Amino acid sequence: MDKARELLARFKTRFGTSAAIYRAPGRVNLIGEHTDYNEGFVLPAAIGFSCWVAIASRDDRKLVLMVEIASRQRGVHGARMTGGGFGGCTINLVDAAESLEFQRRGAAEYESATGLHPDIYVCEASQGAEAINLGGQNGECASHQCIREMT
Repeated sequence: MDKARELLARFKTRFGTSAAIYRAPGRVNLIGEHTDYNEGFVLPAAIGFSCWVAIASRDDRKLVLMVEIASRQRGVHGARMTGGGFGGCTINLVDAAESLEFQRRGAAEYESATGLHPDIYVCEASQGAEAINLGGQNGECASHQCIREMT
């Protein structure tokens, strides 16, 4: 209980509000990590460590507001919040031709509403997953061994 009280006191000092406290006991898997790797056999064991968290709802709407602002902008195909418990950010899919205007309008509207200037980072989507031809026919590996080595 001392750890819970200490965590709650630190949370109140930092955020100025109360929080719910949760504890998850630690564990290790002595045989495998996922059942699909070991044909269903896993042997977890408890350890003497725990993960403690303090959580509370945000009432400032700062992240929700950024998603709402982004969703209204021209050229936006999607806007979602991520990492809300750790400062958070939004991921926005925007047409490249609208990127500069999205940054200008979105930052101005957010700053007007919150008094905070957002940092906006622009990146391009990568090609993603693809099949690799290692010398076989029809895109197949030259041997079945290459599949075992790649996984």
